[in-house]
Amino acid sequence: MRHLAPIVIEVMFDSLVHAGVYRRVGLAGWATWWKVKRSPGHLPRRHQATTAVLEGARRRRLGATRPRPQELAPPGRSWVRQLLA
Repeated sequence: MRHLAPIVIEVMFDSLVHAGVYRRVGLAGWATWWKVKRSPGHLPRRHQATTAVLEGARRRRLGATRPRPQELAPPGRSWVRQLLA
């Protein structure tokens, strides 16, 4: 969960609008998708969504009766990349 979840979140967020949608409205499909994915406005939205998921997971885990040591550890590199990229 710790290493896979941030990757899954990134893929799900980037896949909300498929490249075929851009092609359907007359734009270059994959080229437009890549431009949008790398645009300055896209990254803060993804960070906001990822932060909410991370905070929810932390609250849920810290409410457990006896958290495991890895649950108390700081976020892994995958999470940091999602939050600060």
